[in-house]
Amino acid sequence: MIIGLCILVFVAGCAGNTGDAKDYDRNDGYLGLTSTNPNDPMNPGYHSYRADVRLIRGTLREIKGIQDAHVQIDSDNVRIKLNIPNGYSRTEIETIEEEAMDALEFMLPRYDFRVTSNQSEGYDR
Repeated sequence: MIIGLCILVFVAGCAGNTGDAKDYDRNDGYLGLTSTNPNDPMNPGYHSYRADVRLIRGTLREIKGIQDAHVQIDSDNVRIKLNIPNGYSRTEIETIEEEAMDALEFMLPRYDFRVTSNQSEGYDR
């Protein structure tokens, strides 16, 4: 009787396990072996500072009024000095800086940004 009960418990315990590894997405950043370490260069979500600077510059290129930008990354802090040409009002300069800040925070939420320009005191959140 004890052997029968043990067999019944064993069969019941294994009935729900399908054993399929494809039940979850291996590249979701949590369950896949290659995606669990964010600092692993083989991880598809891995970013180097060089790649992040390219992304920052590409994002800033899309904003009207910015000629160029100096980007400095220090750990999780990014300081950006925008080069905005003369001829913009103070309100327009603040709008450009705020738009840059919003776009960068959306594209790279892992960083804390400080955006200034050659024409202002800066915008910080």
